[in-house]
Amino acid sequence: GFTASRRTQDNSTYRGTGFMNDDTGYYNMGGAMSPSDYSMSSYRYLKTTMSALGRVNYNYARRYYLTFTFRADGASNFSMARKWGFFPAAAFRWSVSNEPFMRDVWWLNDLSVRVSAGRSGNDAISSYLSMNTIRLSQSSWLFGDDTLLSSLPDRLANDSLTWETTDSYNLGLNFSAWQSRVNIEADAYLSVTRDLLLSVRNSQTTGYNTYFANLGNTRNIGVELSINTKNVRTPHFEWETTLTLSHNDQKVTDSGAGDEVVPTYMNPRSSTQYMYGYRTGYPVNALWGYQYAGVWHNQEEIDRNAHTNTYVSNIKDGANGSNVGRAKYVDVNGDGNLNQDDMVYLGNSDPLLYGGFQSNFKFFGKLNLNLYFTYSIGGKIYNLSELYMGSSIASYNKYRYVLDAWDAVRNPDSDIPMPQYDDGLASDRFVHDASFFRLKSASISYTFLLSRWSKVFKTLNVGISAENLFLLKYYNGFDPDVSTSSTVRRLDDGSFPRPRTFTLNLELKF
Repeated sequence: GFTASRRTQDNSTYRGTGFMNDDTGYYNMGGAMSPSDYSMSSYRYLKTTMSALGRVNYNYARRYYLTFTFRADGASNFSMARKWGFFPAAAFRWSVSNEPFMRDVWWLNDLSVRVSAGRSGNDAISSYLSMNTIRLSQSSWLFGDDTLLSSLPDRLANDSLTWETTDSYNLGLNFSAWQSRVNIEADAYLSVTRDLLLSVRNSQTTGYNTYFANLGNTRNIGVELSINTKNVRTPHFEWETTLTLSHNDQKVTDSGAGDEVVPTYMNPRSSTQYMYGYRTGYPVNALWGYQYAGVWHNQEEIDRNAHTNTYVSNIKDGANGSNVGRAKYVDVNGDGNLNQDDMVYLGNSDPLLYGGFQSNFKFFGKLNLNLYFTYSIGGKIYNLSELYMGSSIASYNKYRYVLDAWDAVRNPDSDIPMPQYDDGLASDRFVHDASFFRLKSASISYTFLLSRWSKVFKTLNVGISAENLFLLKYYNGFDPDVSTSSTVRRLDDGSFPRPRTFTLNLELKF
């Protein structure tokens, strides 16, 4: 096979203020009172891709199955000499149950062993990231009352930017027995990803804060188990269940930056502090921050710490008033300064175990009841909204616990910073357990047989289904199973709660 695609995105923006008449809307954009009140911008993104692909299947006596897949993919958003990648794959399946020596095993329906290996590629980046780009600006230079058009270098070129590739290996087992009343599918896998497509922080002395590069390696090791059982099967009642269990361990084997952290998400209230990032030997979705140690309850604590250097604040005591009632953090290196050297690993956003449980009931062949639960055990989540609503500074809505803030008279033992103090630093105070148990969906339906009374209509099925009926969690936000970022897992930046929905279903068959 052969595929080709071309995608073009054009955008034009016109903005004006000071119009004599608003009735003409955007049909008279030249009607602004002054040229200085009018501005415009436009851009175009172009991306083309091509692929050549093929597959060969072989089957011998319904016992041995072979599959070979090969494809070559090219994408225009990579460097000139590195636009193409080659991604082969192979798989083998042995149907043990079809072997001659298994013919007398009457209770076994299927026993198969699967092995596969393959390579895949990722090109999910914007166009032109491998090229030098220039930004035009009319606001950078001002001479008198006039702003002049200026051309500014905007991005460093990378002549070696290419595909992010993943090599995957899988070992699987299929088991089915007793007229398929017990079905088990198990998989163990290993995947290694190299040349990750990352935005890398650069020395500001170069004039560029970041550049895009292939950097580092990661590896995934995991197991997946699915158990389906038909527990009861009678003429008047049937009960079937499916349980899935999954575990995945993701680790950075080479960050490309030695022992340093490669940031993947920065604190929106502190441009120099990262909250998520890659570091060699740590999970891919690692959380980072300061160790919160409560507040300074009195001046004696501050004076004693001057000798022990156990804790530190972001403001020196006395530089902006007394630190009593303000937040303190563990001074990891004991130098008396709060900086990136005091950042520590705060956990992994990936769960330890996750999956689902589905149970289907059928009564008299007409009444159906279906329940589907999902669960996640372990894993951490940053509640980003607490950087605003968990801080005691004014200007934002607050979580209820801020009412328990430190006060010298009313609440001297509290470890929540005092009112009017801006605690916008990311720390384990804002990291929470992301475990949950959810009834994701439930439905009930009944089928009426109409063929007894009508020659036209056969059946009428009436049912009602519901989504997100209840959620059990430790998390102080609405839902721990969210991520408001496209680059990191489990980051809650004030996400809306999932709606509870009900749907009525009617199905009439002729």
